[in-house]
Formats: sequence, structure tokens, C-alpha cells
Amino acid sequence: MLFFVLALSVIIAETESRHHAPNGSSRKLAEGESTNAFNGARPIARRLLGSSIKDQQSFKDCESNPNGCLSLAMSNQQITGTVPTELGLFTNLTKLDLFGNLLVGTLPTELGKLNLVTDFWLDANNLTGTLPTELGLLDSVEWLALHTNMFVGTIPTELGNLVKLTTLKLYSNQLFGALPDEFANLVLISQLMVENNVELCGYNPVTWGTTTLSGTNIGKYLCEGCVEDSE
Repeated sequence: MLFFVLALSVIIAETESRHHAPNGSSRKLAEGESTNAFNGARPIARRLLGSSIKDQQSFKDCESNPNGCLSLAMSNQQITGTVPTELGLFTNLTKLDLFGNLLVGTLPTELGKLNLVTDFWLDANNLTGTLPTELGLLDSVEWLALHTNMFVGTIPTELGNLVKLTTLKLYSNQLFGALPDEFANLVLISQLMVENNVELCGYNPVTWGTTTLSGTNIGKYLCEGCVEDSE
């Protein structure tokens, strides 16, 4: 019996040693580090989850060197608060990615100063208010994603000035009214997604004429009393 107890004690000791660090000593997890297998046990403290945009290191880097700030990518980081007006100072930005956070409030008009940005992603937040007409000043934008928020009102006609657009995503908001006739200018667009709004209609073939928009999902709508085409 004594031999059995001693053998069992050795087995237990060996088992516990396998949960220690490779050097044989246990260690505490670093602050912010996770043991979750889905994030690869990487430290997450530097992301400052749940804080504002201004608290993020990448934003601070842009503040210290506005002219050298070419990309601001902070998606899926649970960032809270509003979209700061200071973003308009980073006029050399080519990419703004704030997708999938917890941002609230309205879009500042200062965003219209980012006329070099090609990728503009503010989708999947809790943004409200109307779409500012200044978005029509984003001369270089090719991908504009504002879907899955709570924007209200009509779509600004100024978005028809964005002639380099290939993708425009406005679905899952609370927009209403007709799509602007100015959208006929968007000859490069391949994705126009506006479904799941309050009462939005568009694609008037009479006023728009020949346009690539007729090949998108909006092509099934006519703008006569916001009635869906039965054809």
C-alpha cells in the first residue's frame, strides 16, 4: 500500500509540472494577456479596449505627425465615444478603418477634408444623425462603407460627386427617400447596397439613363412612390 501511495504522488507531481513554463517555473500572465485559444494568447492590453479613439496609440502617433499619417486602422477594438473632429487634420490619410466598434454620435463635417482617402470604413457602429454633405468632398474615395449604423434622413446628393467610387454600402440604417439622380455619375460603381432602410427607393431609368447601376441590386427598384418594380 505504501508503494502505491508513493507511486501516485510521483504521477501527480509530474502532471503538475507540465502546466508550468518550459523552464520549469510557473509565471503569471502579463497584464492584458489572454489564454483564449482564439486570440493566440497574445497580449491585448495595448489595444486599450473600451477606450476612446484619442486614447489609441495609433491616433496619438498621427497627432504627433499629421502629415505622415497615411493609415488609421482600428477595427473591432470596442472603441467607445464619438468620432473626433481632429481626424480632419490628417489630410494625407488614404485609409480610415473604424469598422466594428462602439462609436456613437454624428459624423463630424471635418471628415470632408480627407480628400486623399480611398478606403473609408465606419460601418457596424452606433452612429446617428444625418449623413453630412461634406462626404461629397472625398474626391479619392473608392470604398465607402457606412452600413449597419443608425443614420437617418435622405442620402446627400453630393455623394454623386464621388466618381471614383466602386463600392457604396449604406444598408441597415434608417434612411428614406429617393436615391439621388446624381448617382448616375458613379460610372465605376459595382456595389451599391442600400437595403434594410426605412423607405428608400431609387434607380429611375428615365432620369439616370444608361448606367452601371442597373446591374447592381438597386436595379430592381423604380422611384415612383417608392414602389418596387414588379418585373
